[in-house]
Amino acid sequence: MPVMADVSQRSQAKKMIDEVIKTFGRVDILVNNAGIGTGGTTLDTTEDVWDRTIAVNLKGPFNCTQEAAKHMVQQKYGKIINTSSISGLGGASVGELAYCCAKAGLIAIMKVFRNVDYRPKRFPGLVFKLKRPKTATLIFTTGKMVCTGAKSEKEAFGAVRRVVRELRKEGFIISRSPKIDVVNVVGTADVGGEIDLEAMSDVLENVMYEPEQFPGAIYRMTDPKVVLLVFASGKLVITGAKREEQVHEAADKIRAILIDHELLH
Repeated sequence: MPVMADVSQRSQAKKMIDEVIKTFGRVDILVNNAGIGTGGTTLDTTEDVWDRTIAVNLKGPFNCTQEAAKHMVQQKYGKIINTSSISGLGGASVGELAYCCAKAGLIAIMKVFRNVDYRPKRFPGLVFKLKRPKTATLIFTTGKMVCTGAKSEKEAFGAVRRVVRELRKEGFIISRSPKIDVVNVVGTADVGGEIDLEAMSDVLENVMYEPEQFPGAIYRMTDPKVVLLVFASGKLVITGAKREEQVHEAADKIRAILIDHELLH
């Protein structure tokens, strides 16, 4: 189904995508391949050549991507392929100023959206990754988000707020500030000695130790209410805490219990 369009014009890019939707009912793949090659150095590139090259080679993919992505988000599937050039990485020659700049901009656009992964056949949510702080936020159609990987409560709160800002920037309507609850703080610790896990399972209550299935003992502490994975090396993994302070409290408490029962050597 051929459709003639000047992708540098937003109205024509929209009309092109609308025609696809009208004919097929959905758009699964967008290939941004329209482009023009222009010559000109820094000194002799005219303003008209610059404007036209940027409009087709950079604004064009932006227009088509936004129009197609709206439908892809609704249908929960879609792939976008941008055709750039090695000229956008290091420049081809001094005689292709506008072309190189446009392709470099296209590569930058791809990098901006690289931190988002959505594969509904594998997982029902979208994965939004941040480098700073280094976190992964799972976003669901219900509006629920799950932020993982933060090193502190402060980082987790900051990551969620940043994701919300990024979504708003891209046109998603989020009318109120997110309500953030900490549901699971995971921490590690070292009690400073080796632990007799066999004796621990005999002496203490709420301990499960089955070395054939798992190399550590599972200890369920009631106050604070957390679960500890205890290893013979003295390493601990503490899960289920609601606050960072509970992780420190649990580590101190289990160490004292191990010493009291002569289980720490």
